[in-house]
Amino acid sequence: MKNNNYINRFYYAATLLLLVTLFSCSDDDPRQVPIDVGVLSASKAEVVVDYDKPTDEVITFSWHAEKSSLVQYKLVFTANGKSDTVDVLSEVSRKFIHAAFNKIMVDDLGLEIGKPASVDVVVVANVTDGTKSSLSNVITVVVTPSPKVPEPALDDVTLSVSKTEVYTDLANPAGEAVTLAWATAKSLFIEYKIVLTAGTWTTTVDVLTDVSKEFTHVDLNNLLIDKLRIEAGKTADVTAQVTASVIISDKVVKSNPVMFKATPTSKDVTPAAYTKMWIVGDATPNGWNKDNPNEMAADPTNIYQFKYNEVLTNGKFKIMTGTGNWSVDSYMPPVDNGAVTSTDVNLHAKATPDNKWDVVDAGPYKIILNIGANRSIRIMKYVPFDQLYILGDATSAGWDPANAIAMTADPDDPYVFTWTGELNAAGRGQFTFPVSSEASNTTFFAAPTSGAGITATQLSFTSTGTSVNKFKLKAGEEGTYTITVNQLKETISIVKQ
Repeated sequence: MKNNNYINRFYYAATLLLLVTLFSCSDDDPRQVPIDVGVLSASKAEVVVDYDKPTDEVITFSWHAEKSSLVQYKLVFTANGKSDTVDVLSEVSRKFIHAAFNKIMVDDLGLEIGKPASVDVVVVANVTDGTKSSLSNVITVVVTPSPKVPEPALDDVTLSVSKTEVYTDLANPAGEAVTLAWATAKSLFIEYKIVLTAGTWTTTVDVLTDVSKEFTHVDLNNLLIDKLRIEAGKTADVTAQVTASVIISDKVVKSNPVMFKATPTSKDVTPAAYTKMWIVGDATPNGWNKDNPNEMAADPTNIYQFKYNEVLTNGKFKIMTGTGNWSVDSYMPPVDNGAVTSTDVNLHAKATPDNKWDVVDAGPYKIILNIGANRSIRIMKYVPFDQLYILGDATSAGWDPANAIAMTADPDDPYVFTWTGELNAAGRGQFTFPVSSEASNTTFFAAPTSGAGITATQLSFTSTGTSVNKFKLKAGEEGTYTITVNQLKETISIVKQ
């Protein structure tokens, strides 16, 4: 028993000592960090640099080390008695594109263009406190350099912001909240990052080669709350700055900082009670057909709104929440034969009482039904605009309203305009449709959502000039297009020729 007690006490003391040792040597202690680099390998043994593919991947180096923030790595290239070092921080692999790799080979190692040469590569690992270092195995890669790609000019970056006060609106989640812009033309060799700061909190948004960033309401709201820790309903100063990096060199330029005030919205948004709505009645094209009534369009700028734009005849109509049954809940005027000039609307359970609006002045109408907390309806007689224009840096007009390009009116339909011309994505690749070429114009037929592409078929309409969503052309989509806009039905067709 005495021996057992001695053994137990010894075991307890040894265990305690081990635990103290383990906890005192935490992962944050650089002295305890393993420094084994592992085996270095390359994705290719021979590389022929391609001048015509400057931004494509040419080679990747990787080493089988355990990734740690306390260990940093450098790739060392050696040839012809010269060496060059590339910092890769705590990463355990490094990808190179043709242009960047070629610059190292030609400028730093002095390799001759068009002639293969052997290049030795090794990884050097260092613990951040400088107490330990280690080398990988040496590998040899045969490289044939190409002529160098001209380095793009990058002297300064001027950042601008579209608004100085931003209130996010989650009823319009895909609409533009704010836009940051900093250049007029893209370069394959310049990549950008946006750094947003509020108080002590910072977040980075990688935009690659884009020269602007349109933040939608939902995206900005998430950044403000989740990353910048701004409380919903509270206003805070947000500073934005862009960092531009030339990917074929080490050149980095920072823009001027810009500031805007931002107020995020609570993420707890009440969903719309209905996602589809139908209009039925002898004032509408499909008449009193409960099985096939005319469907309203969900408003892309407000999750609680539905639109119906059409030529109505004299007669009556109501709005159904379903089809095939006259007893579905329906939106109706408070009284039967309701005037179209009233904005009052009620939701009648089982369509009882069966009130209807009365159209007494046939013609084109735009109807907007809002089923949110402040329920309303607007039934507006529509007078078409005499002229529509196309404007934006995707066109030859640029963003100067005076240069807006007039679209061609359809002689058989007063609501339709067309335009055929070149669209390009060299800059921001954006365009929209003003109703005037005057600088004071605030009325636009715009994209349904911020950054909508050429497959979009819906338009949004704004007469305030704020949050004008733009269509955006992607790289590779450049060419001649025919665009057809129907200003009554707020539809668009963008067809490549």
